[in-house]
Amino acid sequence: MALIWLQAAGLAVALPLAVEGGYRLHHWTKRSSGTVEDDGWAPLVAGAVTLLGLLLAFTVSMATDRFEARRRLVIDEANAISTTYLRARAFEGAPGAAVRAAILDYASSRRLAYLAGENPSNIDAVERANDRQRDRIWATTLVALGEPDNARMTTSMLQATNEMFDIAATRQAAVETRVPPSILLSLVAYAIVTAVLSGYGLANHGARHAIASTLLFLMVAALITLVLDLDHPRSGAVRVSQSPLERVAISIAAAEGAK
Repeated sequence: MALIWLQAAGLAVALPLAVEGGYRLHHWTKRSSGTVEDDGWAPLVAGAVTLLGLLLAFTVSMATDRFEARRRLVIDEANAISTTYLRARAFEGAPGAAVRAAILDYASSRRLAYLAGENPSNIDAVERANDRQRDRIWATTLVALGEPDNARMTTSMLQATNEMFDIAATRQAAVETRVPPSILLSLVAYAIVTAVLSGYGLANHGARHAIASTLLFLMVAALITLVLDLDHPRSGAVRVSQSPLERVAISIAAAEGAK
């Protein structure tokens, strides 16, 4: 998170400075006498700003689509865990109780799976713990299905368990999928070039418009920061709510406590 704020501060400083740099570059190259000349810079700057807006819209849309996909997968996983647990309630005896206890532990840990931050060792530890819990669910499920009274549940239970595990793998892939670095670098480079062109064009007309140009590129910096934040689902300020998984874990715990 600190890195994102550092990048945001860098953009907030670099873009207005790029405008000022373009303004000074004009005076250095043209040795302007202070008279206003209209040599076609306005359409060029307008075109550059328009293209920057399109590139920003494309990148923000890409990041928000990934955010929405991660949000849907949390709901899908919560539903899959709930379905698996409800089917496990049909199991008789101690084997069924072991399956339900394993599912409860798994549900409780899955809501914490994406709160481990960006530290690779923490992420690896959480994933190893989830793998052990999946192995436990699978092993206890096979034992329960080996009971004659539970054999009728074989197909439906295995389907639900497989779907629960598949969605977990899909969520992991969705978290690891980022906006390509080449697109982010191109966006930042294009924003800086556009800021320089804007400053150069303003100097061509003999006016800085410092407040307006600074606010414009501060908004650009804010949008790029939003993309960077959405692109870090484990550590960004904008995170997918884990409340569906929390509600499922609480409801399973309540159901088991009532037994």
